[in-house]
Amino acid sequence: MAPTVRVHCFKVRHQQLIALLVLGACFKPAAPAALFAAGDYAAAYWLPLAEAGDVTAQNYIGIHHYLGLGVKRNLRQATQWFEQSARAGEVSTQYNLGLVYENGYHVKQDYGKAYTWYYIAAERGSGNAARRIRAPPGGLAQTGPAC
Repeated sequence: MAPTVRVHCFKVRHQQLIALLVLGACFKPAAPAALFAAGDYAAAYWLPLAEAGDVTAQNYIGIHHYLGLGVKRNLRQATQWFEQSARAGEVSTQYNLGLVYENGYHVKQDYGKAYTWYYIAAERGSGNAARRIRAPPGGLAQTGPAC
């Protein structure tokens, strides 16, 4: 009788496992961008994606640190994530890195580097970066990072 109980127990567990896998496959967590837009910064934490090389996630991690959204504000961390993402070709991050250098946030203020990042982003279609290039140095409006 014991083998029958074990087999029956296994079948129930097996069926439960299959049900969990099916339900898990159907469950889609909210996209981090939607959570970020809704202001749920803690739930929108992008770190696993960013560490895996997702350049958009790296930009958002930079924004989290730049503005202190869901994390303690840390301009050094923001700059590091922006640098990584911008060098990988993320246009919004290239613009953000231009802002960092233009305003001297945790880096030495450097209009040349700011212009370089704005130029790269503008060439890739960033209207914000194109407008920054046309603005006079030192008279640029203070703006936040691009999402």
